[in-house]
Amino acid sequence: MVTVATEVPIEPFLDHEARDLVAGTIRLGSRSYRWSWWVGQQLKKHFALDTETTLITDHEIPRLAMVSASDGHQHYVLQPHQLPELLLKHLPAGCHLTCHNTAFDFWVMDRYLVNAGADDARNWLWSAVDEQRVHDTMLLAGLISLAQRDDDRMPSLADAVKQYCGYELDKDSYRTRYAETIGQDWAQLDPGFFNYAVSDAVATYQLYCRLTATAKQITDQANVNRQYGFLTEATQVKAAICLNAIHRT
Repeated sequence: MVTVATEVPIEPFLDHEARDLVAGTIRLGSRSYRWSWWVGQQLKKHFALDTETTLITDHEIPRLAMVSASDGHQHYVLQPHQLPELLLKHLPAGCHLTCHNTAFDFWVMDRYLVNAGADDARNWLWSAVDEQRVHDTMLLAGLISLAQRDDDRMPSLADAVKQYCGYELDKDSYRTRYAETIGQDWAQLDPGFFNYAVSDAVATYQLYCRLTATAKQITDQANVNRQYGFLTEATQVKAAICLNAIHRT
């Protein structure tokens, strides 16, 4: 039997009227994007996911505070307790998810799923990695740079988005304050918390589209096998997840 750890907060469940209040618009570059609370909508086959957490302390995995997701057309925020539902709705159906620095997001999600006793969702998350359906824009950008310029540095999300998507991604002070949101009524939260999270998910999706197009050109021109993903990205994702765990022990 799995015991639910006390760190998993009891979160306010908003009624439909309150959930309608948790919505807004972000602007990235010259375009605006409308986001809302996720209430079970089906995302497309490929979507980006971002986790917002408490601050990192030493080698500890931080606590999950907020989740955001985007498939390029739909953009949502989720409370942590909705993560198992999101994964179970999409991963068994063969969907792919993309993060920036996947090893970080993977272990944040894994810790939450373990503590919440969400074994089915956790198993599907691990299976998706094994089946090469979990991707990483940070690693893919580094692999492209290595192939083109013999430079294996892996860029931040803001730097990669500026290079490949052509706009500035605002990395403001909200990123260090997500502990303030845990257990709070989201209808009363500063909208900046949601805007920041959704911006990262939308930008990650757009970045992944640009990166895969570039990686395809490279592999096509060199007649390189993509058995292990673009430029071996799938293998690198697995390795990064394993190394991240080793680094903490």
